[in-house]
Amino acid sequence: MKALLCLTMLLAAPRFGAQTQDGVAHAKQVLELLRQEKFGDVTKEFNKQMGDALSAEALQQAWTTIQTQVGGFKSVIGEQSANIGGVQAVTLGLQFERVALNMIVGFDADNKIAGLQFVPRLTPP
Repeated sequence: MKALLCLTMLLAAPRFGAQTQDGVAHAKQVLELLRQEKFGDVTKEFNKQMGDALSAEALQQAWTTIQTQVGGFKSVIGEQSANIGGVQAVTLGLQFERVALNMIVGFDADNKIAGLQFVPRLTPP
């Protein structure tokens, strides 16, 4: 399979609490906007650094490339939240037609999207 487009790398450490659930819900909203192809709405949630690095058009191209490589989205198969240095990293396990991926969304202290990444989902041994 071709290498998947990684938009931004995030580091993570375990985190628990109410903000974790809020972050998971927010990440699911981001996923739904992607599925509805509302890329401009997603980029409105970017912090300045992400906004400078990734346009709505580039996000659309990345999402299209991902779906071309792995097929259409089918379901969310897992969720996890972590925090490092004030960035909440939420990982959603996503099942596509041909493979599972992790979507990692990082939220800054202002709850703006500080990172977005799609990576292969590892199968436990």
